[in-house]
Amino acid sequence: MKRRSFSRARLLFALASAAAIAFLLQAVSGLVLWKVLPGGDGGGRFGNGAGEGSFGWDRHTWLDIHDWSGVALVVIILVHVYLHRKWLWHQMTTLVRRR
Repeated sequence: MKRRSFSRARLLFALASAAAIAFLLQAVSGLVLWKVLPGGDGGGRFGNGAGEGSFGWDRHTWLDIHDWSGVALVVIILVHVYLHRKWLWHQMTTLVRRR
């Protein structure tokens, strides 16, 4: 049985996929919090702010999803920048030299 190595390309693809999922969670949870379960007086367009939203989850659950997917997205972006640090450094030094 041949063992597959986890190449840099596979790592970058996995990282991009995780970033896309975290972004989608951020977008969906943000829309639910904004339009379905608004805070404040509960005078939102689609909900009263006190009840349940999509999937039967309350506002606090959606806030947890929104917050933790945001943390995950920041971590993924930091790892992405770290993996591309040499390329970023090269681009910055090239830009400075041109000026």
